[in-house]
Amino acid sequence: MFLASSAKPIDENIKKLVDEIEVQSPSLSVLAAREFRYSLRQTQVEVNIKEPRQFNVLEEFIIRAAIEFQPPPTEDELASVLGLDSVFIKTTTTTLRSLTNSITNITTYCYC
Repeated sequence: MFLASSAKPIDENIKKLVDEIEVQSPSLSVLAAREFRYSLRQTQVEVNIKEPRQFNVLEEFIIRAAIEFQPPPTEDELASVLGLDSVFIKTTTTTLRSLTNSITNITTYCYC
């Protein structure tokens, strides 16, 4: 029913991992496996505050959620968790973006 082991398109460098998966789950068979890679460049940025401003409670929660959760929650997920209409979250994130046009995150990523 399954392809013979030699007929499966499996990269040699992950063959051992495929064998482990098939041993741990005898009812499963890996049909194909390839390894993909991409470049990632990480750049530190320095932020200068031009005008100090107090954040309101909702703004502070959104900022902390974006920093502390991996992956950061979407606007709709935050609205659901807080029991708020998504329009409040979207308006607040728009305000935060307008205040921080030059800042998207403390660390920026470039997939090259």
